[in-house]
Amino acid sequence: MIIRESSNYKKSYKKNLVSKHKDKEIEKIKIFIGRLESYNNLQDFMNSSDKARYYVEQKKQNLKEIFAARIYKIRLIFKPISEYPYNYIEIDEIELLEVNDDHYKNL
Repeated sequence: MIIRESSNYKKSYKKNLVSKHKDKEIEKIKIFIGRLESYNNLQDFMNSSDKARYYVEQKKQNLKEIFAARIYKIRLIFKPISEYPYNYIEIDEIELLEVNDDHYKNL
């Protein structure tokens, strides 16, 4: 699978991880991206145990076009480069949209 990084992803990665010295999260995200690249398409990934390991889920309602992976207390948000509704077998490119740590601030 081909992974692309959006400019918003690069900014949020730097702001939320690099500037806060979250080395453990950075390493885990790199491992996740490497695992994601090793699959041929999104269908293979969604049927694997990595989906459960990284808590990958497709969002609901108005965010239904994006996916999120939980890595420690960080959310990695990504979107397949394809038209919605998705055919998982045909998806072989993914764009990383954002690294978000707002979801867990109150915990």
